[in-house]
Amino acid sequence: MMDEHTKKEEIRLNTSYEIGRFVYLPGRRVFPIYIKVSPEGLYRPGVLANILQVFTSKKVPIVHLDISRPNGSTPIDIIVFADLTGREHLIDDIVRDIKLVKLVDYVRYNTPEFNCLASCNNCYFLTLMRERVVVFRKTLYKIFAKRLREELGSGYTAWLYQLGIALGKSAYKSNKELIGEDFEKLLKIGSVMFEQVGFGKVKIVEADALKGKVVIRISDSFECELYKGQTNEPSSFLIKGMLKGYFDELIKRDVKIVETKCIAKGDPYCEFVIE
Repeated sequence: MMDEHTKKEEIRLNTSYEIGRFVYLPGRRVFPIYIKVSPEGLYRPGVLANILQVFTSKKVPIVHLDISRPNGSTPIDIIVFADLTGREHLIDDIVRDIKLVKLVDYVRYNTPEFNCLASCNNCYFLTLMRERVVVFRKTLYKIFAKRLREELGSGYTAWLYQLGIALGKSAYKSNKELIGEDFEKLLKIGSVMFEQVGFGKVKIVEADALKGKVVIRISDSFECELYKGQTNEPSSFLIKGMLKGYFDELIKRDVKIVETKCIAKGDPYCEFVIE
């Protein structure tokens, strides 16, 4: 039996994070309220608390809260989804009171599209590290991969691998411009960015900069999960290429990469040996 600590660790490792600047709650009327706070607010304790106190004072539930990632030099975007079912008349008072909070620069709200759905269209597209990102749900990228395979036939795997190499090299260049050429930092930020975009969970098993050998495990690979139960062979082509491209640049030579384990063929994770 698992002890309490192990149970908590399992929950932590297996928790997903639901994204999206919208709320769908059948039977409720939710208003998205967009708030812009000056950069100074990042270092001023109590700004967020004062904003949220507006809703507490009017006994209005907050059903979703989204805050943009700060960088210290640009305004902070906050989106509060407030349940005003049956009390829609309070919205103007809420906006008025939020405007009175110190360091709040701008407030506006959107009327719900219909009673069940509310979305914020003040922020047009998503960014990560100040670059635009596009999100594909599994329903969509599964079709994308299937159609590529149908169109390219036997050339599908080689095409994905070469594409991955180009992507990996580009990711390395972007990361190096951000944090410099430190091996450990580039290894860490590469893992963080890989996870942030939903490719999989990374564990660095071994990383020897002098020998130029790295062993990486990836849990829940978005690519290989598409082929579970369909093959007895490792099925990472895009991600394998991305790792090669990244580590070609990081280790500064043409590395060899072997996928020794893969969830597509029944292993608990995908494992890559790079040397």
